[in-house]
Amino acid sequence: MANNSYATFIALWKMLIAAARAHELDLPQIAPFAAALEEAVEDLSLAKARQRSLQEKSLQATREANDRLACSREMVQRLKNFVIAAWGPRDARLADFGIQPLGQPRVRRSVEKGGSPGLTH
Repeated sequence: MANNSYATFIALWKMLIAAARAHELDLPQIAPFAAALEEAVEDLSLAKARQRSLQEKSLQATREANDRLACSREMVQRLKNFVIAAWGPRDARLADFGIQPLGQPRVRRSVEKGGSPGLTH
């Protein structure tokens, strides 16, 4: 069995079930084993279908989250642009919005204060 996919297993096991059903008259004790395998294969098929459905839902949720992230980023930029336009690019209050006012020296965080050396605020 070179290809060990679920579809391959299910197809092979269904052939095995069919063979068992075809030989029930010759070997009547095979019926419970065939029935148990048939139930197990059906359960596996249902589980795989449920998994595919959940994967599709997960992909859709990821797309929605990414769309909302892009929208949020755009709204952040619009808000910051509005504040800069309202107060001007040099106003010290811009720092409250995470914007470095023009003409202000950059603040470097030291390693002792929890920042990384070389990163600016």
